[in-house]
Parts: sequence; C-alpha cells; structure tokens
Amino acid sequence: MRLTLHGLLFALAALLTAGLAVQFMTAPGYSLETRYGDSTVALRTSRILVFQVGDCIDVEWHVAGISAVYFNEAPAVGEQVERYCTVAGGEPTLSVTFPDGVTQEFAAPIRYWIEAPESWAGVFAAAALLVGGIVVALIGQPRRAAGDPGAGTRPAGRSARLLQGVGLLVVILILTAAVLEIVLRLAFSAFGTDEQKISYLYSRAEIDAASAASTLPLPGIDYSMSPFRAGNNDLGYRGDDVAVPKPEGVQRIVVLGASEVYGFTPPDQTFPAQLQRILRERLPESQIEVVNGGVIGYTSWQIFSSFALHALELEPDLAIFYLGRNDVERREIAPDCYWGANALLGLDPAARISTDLAFRELSPSVLYRFVSISLGLEPDPADFESRSTVIDVGCDRGEGLSSENIPLNPPVYFRRNIENAVAIARAQGVEVLLATWAYWEATEEPTDLWRDGIVEHNDIVRAIAEENGTAFLDYAPLAPQDRALWSDYYHPNGEGSRIQAEIFADAVLAAGLVR
Repeated sequence: MRLTLHGLLFALAALLTAGLAVQFMTAPGYSLETRYGDSTVALRTSRILVFQVGDCIDVEWHVAGISAVYFNEAPAVGEQVERYCTVAGGEPTLSVTFPDGVTQEFAAPIRYWIEAPESWAGVFAAAALLVGGIVVALIGQPRRAAGDPGAGTRPAGRSARLLQGVGLLVVILILTAAVLEIVLRLAFSAFGTDEQKISYLYSRAEIDAASAASTLPLPGIDYSMSPFRAGNNDLGYRGDDVAVPKPEGVQRIVVLGASEVYGFTPPDQTFPAQLQRILRERLPESQIEVVNGGVIGYTSWQIFSSFALHALELEPDLAIFYLGRNDVERREIAPDCYWGANALLGLDPAARISTDLAFRELSPSVLYRFVSISLGLEPDPADFESRSTVIDVGCDRGEGLSSENIPLNPPVYFRRNIENAVAIARAQGVEVLLATWAYWEATEEPTDLWRDGIVEHNDIVRAIAEENGTAFLDYAPLAPQDRALWSDYYHPNGEGSRIQAEIFADAVLAAGLVR
C-alpha cells in the first residue's frame, strides 16, 4: 500500500491528538507524606491536571496525632475522602493544627489543561497537520492533460515547485489559524471563566458590563469597586441599591475599610449586611440602612479619599472606620520609599494612576489575544494592574520588602489619614465610630514585627478617638478566636461576620449613634 503525503499528515495529526488525550487522561495525582514530631500527615489527589475551572477531583487525607484539621476552612475528621471542584485561583488545602499549637497548611497543586501553553501548542500542531492533509488531498493530485486521462503534466521546475510549496504552506497556516480561532472561541464561550472571557473573548463594552470586572478607576481615589461586579449595586457598593439623595427618615451608616469590610462571603453575610439586619431587628421602628463601603486593597489614604470624595455623597449619619492591616504591610517597604521626601509624598509606591490607556484597542481575534497575552506581548484586560500606570519615582515596593522595615517606618501617614477623615466627618456633621482591627491570633503566618505593627495601629486608633471624643470600640480583644470562624487569618467567614456585627451593634446602640 502506497503512503501518500496527505495520508501521512492525517496519521501524524491523529497520533498527536491521541498523545494529547493520553497526556490528559494519564496525568498523575498529587501525593504528600510528612511528619511533625509524632504526628503524620498524608494528602493525595486523584489528579493534578484538570481540563478547566469547575472540574472536580477526589482529595484524600489521613492525619494522626493532631489537634484539629480543616479542609478548605471547614472542620474535618482525620481520615476522609472529599470531592473538590476547582475554582479560579483556588487549591484544595488541608490546615492541620498539631498538639503544640503550631498550624501548617498543605495545598495540593492544580493545573488546567486549557491554560497550559504546551497543550495549545500541541493543538495547533495537530490542527496544522490535519488542515495540511486536507489541502494536500484537495489540490495535491497531478493534473491530467485534456483528452488524455493517463497522461500527467510535465514536472514543474524548481522555482515553480518552491512557489507551490510556499503557497501551500500559507494556505495551511491560514486555515489552521481559522480553525483554532473557531475552537478557542467556542471553548472560552462554553467553558471559560469570567476572567478568561474578559481576557480573550469580550469586547470593551462587554468587559465593562461583565460581572467579574471588579474595580473601576475613579479620579482622586485611584479606584473603587465596580458597579458591574456581581453583588455590587449601581454605585459600586456591595449590597442593595442606595438611594441618593437619602430618603427622609433614613438613618444611614457607612462602614469604611478594605477587604475585611467588603467581605469574602456572600453579600448578605458580610459584616455590614449583618449589622444592618441586627440593628433593624433591635430597632424595628427605625429606618436604618448600613452601606458596605469596603474596597479590596484599600489603605488609610484611599479610605480617607474615598470617604471625602465618594461616601459623603450618601449623606451618612454615621461613619464606621475599621482598618489596619494593609497600612502595616505598606510599612514593609524600604524607608527611602516610605518617607514623603520624593514625588509620592508619603503615598504607597504600589499606588497607580488608574487608566484604561494600557489597552485602548482590543483585537476581535480570540487567537491573537490568547497568544499575545500568554506571551506577555500585551496587557491582560482581566488584570487590574494592566489597566493602570504605576507611578514611577524610583521606588519599587517589591525591592527590599521586609517586615524588618516596619519599625523603621513610623505610622505617621496612618495617623494623619484617620485624623483627617475624622475632621472632615466632623465638618460635615457625620458621627464617627473608630474600632481596633482584629485577626485570628493563633496563625503562624505573620511575623512578630507585623503583629507589633497591628498593635501600634490599634493604639493610634484608640488615641485618636480619645483626643477627638469620638465613639470607640476596642474590637481586637473581643473578636472571636475560633479558627472555624475565619476564612483565613484576617477575613472572617459568614458566622464570624455575624459575631462581629453583634459586637458592633452593641457598641452603636450603647453610644446612642442610632435611635
């Protein structure tokens, strides 16, 4: 049997496709076995490689000689098999507390076939071979002379053959690109995450309307939460819509802070949402409204700016400020960058001028965007940092970043920003409640210097409240310390947020801030 060129190409395409399928189906699982003193931990997964976000794997663990074990923040038993369905940016994580109180986390790695460059390189090669075989089969047969079925044409010269080969290659590449464009568009449309659709599929208008578009550039504030993100209202605040101007008779509370206020829970389980529910239950005759003014990543200067330029439009009767952690981490930069003797004037070197200029035009081609973004040739529209311009004053927050710098960078800006926020609130007739910041203190993650920084910031909040005669809640010693009430060491889960809301409701009512 004579092997034709197109038959060879078809066979190679089939072999390569089969190889990709075998690679995916035979991908091994993850296995970990370790000891800590007399304790043992064994963690296994059925697979490391999954096709896409949302696919599920089996996670098995066996631990012995331990005090407590949690699987993805949920209490668990020492020997168990759990079905884990993947989420964007997440991994199945086992948190083990040993008898001496030390807690360690063991995360099983997850890789997505649909995002692996080598997978798409194989797909591209297989598609090229398949398209090449089809093209050769259609146009590669020798032409017959008219009236002579058995006669072939005269062999082409070297130049003609070269031109034919180049033309054939161009046709194959164009058809291959067309096939991959269709395959990628269908794949991301049917199986892609919101972030992948923003990166590779959506137009600018669709990106603005996408629920996963998390932030919105704002003049003077840097950024805020986007009104297009699921769970946010038309003003970008998390929760129900807020009427502006404020309806008569409504007592409006705005809670300002970072992600600890915004909440890593469903919208109705955040600390502000549950504070509103509790206050309404206790004062059923009053019209109390609590607005979640938390924004992920905010520091005190952004909270101050947001309050002055944004939140005051809501006509709040009471502003609750709950912050601390992000400002401590900003003090980890090199002292030369921290001090205001440069163009930043004391602002964080990670601050950005939020703009969409970085990707003014988006290609309609899914294939082009997938390749160019994957190779780093153009910014990813799903990445907030790529939508911003870093302020370049010779300071890089990543250089020399260390908790050793915290004592070298006194919290002058933290104090100044809170004092300014209190002063503006006073000038606008808004009551203020300041509160100390809390975290799960048994965690092993932060350093002692970080912990000292939190204490220092809480002391500043306490001093500002005393100096200005504002309402104050020393929440840090009252915060629950049960690991089961925290999503991580500083974000409470839904039940932890309920307890926090109860404590804040007691303080608000005791101070007569609502009635």
